[in-house]
Amino acid sequence: MQNLYLIIAILILAVIALLLLSLKKASLKRGSHIKCYEMGNQLVHDLKNHLISIEATSTGCEEFMLKLVDGYSKAKEAQLVIDPIQKRHLEQLAASLNNINNSANKANKIIEQFKNKLDKVTINN
Repeated sequence: MQNLYLIIAILILAVIALLLLSLKKASLKRGSHIKCYEMGNQLVHDLKNHLISIEATSTGCEEFMLKLVDGYSKAKEAQLVIDPIQKRHLEQLAASLNNINNSANKANKIIEQFKNKLDKVTINN
């Protein structure tokens, strides 16, 4: 799952780079700048919405996971018949949810930096 978010982050960076390159070309007319600015703002808006959803889902899963791990521990203590889950698997799962949340936060920061650069480039032209 972490690879998926890495691929998403790389794609986001590629799109950002392409948009910045298109904005920096001196031969673009003012109308093109406005169109690129509008496209950039739409991209920022769309990506932020998806990242907010990823963050919310990750946070919810992380909170729910704590309850599941606690329930699993209590079931083991009560000697209920349950399939064993190795401690390292539980730790990996918790770490994965945290990594997803951190990746979404980093992607949000990258998008904000892009938006700031987009605003500066558009204002200067």
